[in-house]
Amino acid sequence: MNKKRFNLGVWAVSLLAGQAVAGSDTDFDRDFGFHFVTIGDPGNEPYNDRSVLRGGVDYEYRIARNELSSGQYLEYFNLLLPKDLGTHADLFPRGSSSLLEIGNGVPVWFMSGLVDPANAGVEINFKQAAMFCNWMHNGQKDDIESLMDGAYDISTFGRDPDTGEFFDQSAHHPDARYWIPTYDELLKASFYDPDKNGQGPGWWNYPHSSDEPAVIGLPGEGDVPRGMPLDELRAEFGSAVFYNTIPLGIYPEVQSPWGLLDTLGGAREWTETWEDDTHRRRLTRWSNNISFVEDPDHIGMIWDVAPSNSGYGLRIASAIPPAADLDRNWKVDWFDVSYFLERYLAGDLEVDLNDDLVLDGNDVFVFIDLLD
Repeated sequence: MNKKRFNLGVWAVSLLAGQAVAGSDTDFDRDFGFHFVTIGDPGNEPYNDRSVLRGGVDYEYRIARNELSSGQYLEYFNLLLPKDLGTHADLFPRGSSSLLEIGNGVPVWFMSGLVDPANAGVEINFKQAAMFCNWMHNGQKDDIESLMDGAYDISTFGRDPDTGEFFDQSAHHPDARYWIPTYDELLKASFYDPDKNGQGPGWWNYPHSSDEPAVIGLPGEGDVPRGMPLDELRAEFGSAVFYNTIPLGIYPEVQSPWGLLDTLGGAREWTETWEDDTHRRRLTRWSNNISFVEDPDHIGMIWDVAPSNSGYGLRIASAIPPAADLDRNWKVDWFDVSYFLERYLAGDLEVDLNDDLVLDGNDVFVFIDLLD
């Protein structure tokens, strides 16, 4: 055992013997209600899309199981709206989401006539998605400045009126905690299986872990409601339903190999990858309302769109937090030690770090190892 580990062990044991524990006052939802899954198997074999290699990612990352919802965006919007009304127009979603603007200076709220408006997807433009990522990166503060940088420098965003080229920052900062996924990251999380059919790594043709197209139908009858008559959907989900306001997560058994939901439906999803070096269009994938395109879910189907378009959703990507960051603030410090000891003394199996359903000295030393 190294000296640091030994000293920490002695200190920890002395505290566990009965000395006072200083508690951390950090108490917030670092992930803002997103359920993130870790995408592993770094250095995976890419998918060969007509001689273009896509989907190879040589690092681990996290990605949200669900798309950003109207309920999450409403909370974010209404937190920031009173701080700077001049920014409110930049933040307000203009796509077919379930949010409505009541009036200048009045918070938005949900469209009436939906069965589950808070759980519908929200459609935003690329700048709005980037600002949301900055807000997440900066700890969900209630100031406008927290939207301006962190994952993306919003001051770079603009467009040349003559060439149509966007100046928007091409990729997130290397130290970003949350970001708009790259096309490769989204493709891998949706189609790549490290053990396809129990026979090793492979790519599925469709993002619901299948080589066969999705079955159209309501939950219990199919995999996705795309292309169904609107009157049938409105009878099921409310009179105000459009294809992109159908509730998220209503097909819980229809998942990507990593457990992502709504990869067949929901909104078309932004990626930060440019279509080409002209910087006019970003790559996107999928939509519930694509009924005029043959085989829209196939792995080879790629969409591209100008970043100013507001009809697209966000499935946010994230870095993997440090293993010893128990108080969920993206830092490893003495507050994490305090947090561990508080939970340990309370008998909380959250800190059963060796997963044996027993809290003992082994968990202390597992935690100390995580601090290295």
